[in-house]
This record gives sequence, structure tokens and C-alpha cells, in this order.
Amino acid sequence: MILETERLILRPWVENDAEDLYRYASDPAVGPIVGWPVHSDVENSREIIRDVLSAPGIFAVVLKETGRPVGAVGIMLGVRGFPDSEGEIGYWIGRPFWGRGLVPEAVYETLRYGFEELNLEKIWLGYYDGNERSKRVQEKCGFRLHHTTENVLTALGDRRTEHMACLTKDEWTAAGGPRRTGGPRRTGGSRSRAGRRYPLPLVACRSSHLTAMRQSREASIRPKGVSRPHWGRTPGIRRRVFAVWKTSVRFLFAVTPDF
Repeated sequence: MILETERLILRPWVENDAEDLYRYASDPAVGPIVGWPVHSDVENSREIIRDVLSAPGIFAVVLKETGRPVGAVGIMLGVRGFPDSEGEIGYWIGRPFWGRGLVPEAVYETLRYGFEELNLEKIWLGYYDGNERSKRVQEKCGFRLHHTTENVLTALGDRRTEHMACLTKDEWTAAGGPRRTGGPRRTGGSRSRAGRRYPLPLVACRSSHLTAMRQSREASIRPKGVSRPHWGRTPGIRRRVFAVWKTSVRFLFAVTPDF
């Protein structure tokens, strides 16, 4: 199974990915915060691919621009005693790619895959206390906090507080499903292999919306009795309006930070 978005290809891991996996999984800022140890060497990464990442539903997150994996995303079934109609999403990405919105983009497509192709009714997503980046991904993707569990044993042998959120198929559909979100916020959306196009969230306004905003600003500031063509040729007023409009656009894109 291969999935595709605007910037990413989600495909199964292969052993030849071991060096790329080690490059990012050996970073102590990546694994321990989600509960697994750093990889010790390339051979250790190769073993992880064979024993863990080769499971069904786990994908390498591959950048189209390079063709190389930079992280992982997966939807796991039959875990935590969940019924067959429910699954759990997990993900991570290498530190050089933080802040680019790649994880939400991968999660959006994985949600579509889970609800539309696996026919799941509910999808879970968890994070450990203190992992604010993962919390923001949950919020962006529409998950709602369901419960919190303390003293959860991790693969590192320590105990942490875990927050679990979930999203039902009905909630996902009511919110617009694949039409509501998907793909990077600052480009034209994303496509799955089936060719579906997913528009952007509201913060990524199209140019026509920005033009309407600018005209509204102009109307509110323009001196009474001065026509727009004449007013538009007044440099001082035009510069002040442009500064207000530019600040408003910057605020729109800063409302929701990228992962």
C-alpha cells in the first residue's frame, strides 16, 4: 500500500532504509520523547525495520523532493484491547523537518486511509505529558481529548502520564473529512493516489479572499468623499493601508504553528 500527499509519499519500510532511519532515530531529541530509545547504529535500525516497522499499516514518510524517508507514520489495529473497528495512529519525524507541517500532512492522509479504506469507526492518538508538538498535531487534526492515564510504563522503563484523544468517523465526516484538511497549508492542497484533491484550512486564504480583505480595509480608512482611484494615488494613505493589510495576513498564518 502506497499513499501520497502534496509533498509526501507514505510507503512500507524496506531494509535499505536503515541508514536514513538511523540518521534521524539516533537523535536523542526524537525517540525518547515518544517513549522509545535512540538507535545505537545502522544495524540496530535495520533490526527495527525488520521487527517493528515492517508491520502492516506502518509507513515510511518519504519526501518527494529527495525520495528519502525522514520519519514514520502508522495506523495500528488490535492494540490496547481496541475493537476491530478502531485503530491508533503513531508518528515521528526527524528534527531537521520540524516546523514544516509534514506530520499533520501525513496524519491527514492516514486518517483518510483509516476511515475510507479500512472502514474504521474511531481512531485514537496518544502523547506523553510534555510533548507539546504532538499535542498540537492532535489539535490540528481534529482529535479531542478522551482520557488521561498516569504511571504508564514506556519502552524506556520509566513511567509517564499519557493523554489519549480520539476522532470518530462521524466527527471526521461532519467536519468535512478530506475536504476540510490535508496537505501543506501554504500550497494548493494534496492528492491521494485516487486523485482526490483536498483544499486547505481556512487560514490559508486564497488570493481572492485577501483581495476582499484589502478592499474592506481600504473602505474603512478611505476619507469620505474621495473616490477610490484618486485615493489610491495618495502614497501616504496607500502605504498605511498596505501595512495594516500585511500585518493582518501575517497574523492569519501565525495563528496555528506548524509541527
